[in-house]
Amino acid sequence: MPKPSPAPHTVPPPPTKPLPPTQVGPPVASLLALHLPFDRHSGLFVLDTSKNSNNGKTSNVNLAPLPQACGEVGIFSNGNVSFNGRKFFPKPSVAVTIAMWVKLTSAAGRQSLFDVIAAESPEHKGNYHFEVVDGKVRWFTRALDGSEIFNVVTEQVVVPPNQWTHLVGTYDKNQGLFQFCFHVVVS
Repeated sequence: MPKPSPAPHTVPPPPTKPLPPTQVGPPVASLLALHLPFDRHSGLFVLDTSKNSNNGKTSNVNLAPLPQACGEVGIFSNGNVSFNGRKFFPKPSVAVTIAMWVKLTSAAGRQSLFDVIAAESPEHKGNYHFEVVDGKVRWFTRALDGSEIFNVVTEQVVVPPNQWTHLVGTYDKNQGLFQFCFHVVVS
């Protein structure tokens, strides 16, 4: 597992007032590199619905219907979904958004949610890491030469145990901006 970068910057919680609604039209949808709902699968593969065929291979992941919800979920037991990096297209190079729903039985310790480790990176250090550390969300990114691009962590616990939480991290290379958004569904 890659070593974390020292001293991450803290990110304050988002504003409490609701943000204005936005529309996501076909131009934005066409920019998706990957959309992975767990209710579309074949054998060990979870099927990409972005029309790019970036299908993911599951390992130690059980797919099951979620009671009182639509679709299925992936239940990870030290598992992962992996992709063929040589065939993955398009590769984000200017901006990236990572969004997912998570429900952790425990928020203690470090739990990786999303990692990209390029074969050509020195010592196979990670390039993108999106993780929960003791309930706080941490995201850091390194360039292929190993230099740190950013390293941020939320100031507060935003992923409580046993509650669905929607996490979003966005980074724009041209503007040098990153942002976290999160929403906890109280049962």
